[in-house]
Amino acid sequence: MKEQEIVAYEKWCNPDWFDNISKQWDVYEKLAALNFTITDIATYYSIDKLEFVRYYKMVDSPLKYHYDRGILLQKAQEGISMLVSAKTGDNVVQMMRLDKERQEKDFENTLNEIIFHND
Repeated sequence: MKEQEIVAYEKWCNPDWFDNISKQWDVYEKLAALNFTITDIATYYSIDKLEFVRYYKMVDSPLKYHYDRGILLQKAQEGISMLVSAKTGDNVVQMMRLDKERQEKDFENTLNEIIFHND
């Protein structure tokens, strides 16, 4: 019989800085929607980057949930706006420009994830 590997997960306990973020999830989610990286957000809140990333990567992390939620909400808003603009013909050039900028930033973030193993 093979030995089974036991993986221990670090348990979440709110760090001192967590209350400041959790009281303003909308701001945190907007930073994610603007394609700020996790380390950028740590700097924004004046939190040690390694500590912030550690908490972000924990199982069931509220930081990861709200980061992903912010990106999803922004993509949904952009998609809805593009759909409405496509139907009416309004601001198509602006929407194309915004989409191009988002794709460039997404590429940059993906490259950083590959190089630095960030989620």
